[in-house]
Amino acid sequence: MPGIDSGTADLFRREGGLWTHVARLLPSDGRDLDQFGIRVAIDGDTVVAGAVAPFRVVGPVVVPPSR
Repeated sequence: MPGIDSGTADLFRREGGLWTHVARLLPSDGRDLDQFGIRVAIDGDTVVAGAVAPFRVVGPVVVPPSR
């Protein structure tokens, strides 16, 4: 089960002037605060969705994930 704010990426297709939702991508290992889909690159028919580094900032301290 994906964690809190693990993220998603939604794919849409445009046909004429109409946009249709095609798919929702979920990370297979989504963990809290991964934010999958926060970065997206598109080149022709290829889409790549990325996530942020799974670190949390707590005041002046960066806390690595406990994986």
